[in-house]
Amino acid sequence: MDVQEHVLSRAVEGDRRAVEQVLAAVRPLVSRYCSGRLPRWDAAEVVDVVEETLIGVLTALPSVRAQDQVVNLSKSITHD
Repeated sequence: MDVQEHVLSRAVEGDRRAVEQVLAAVRPLVSRYCSGRLPRWDAAEVVDVVEETLIGVLTALPSVRAQDQVVNLSKSITHD
């Protein structure tokens, strides 16, 4: 994930544009992660898991302090 620290900081503070940038950066990572681990699922199910993961990231974003936390959080939510 390639998000500048100041963008992440603004997202944590609630800046809508920054939040969109963070979620846009996370989406392809989560999508690849899910597709690789859920090969028997159809595309619609993978999309559902990706969307639920992004909602979880959005909800937890105020507690995030670094990019690696976003990636780890995404993986953790995906497993749940």
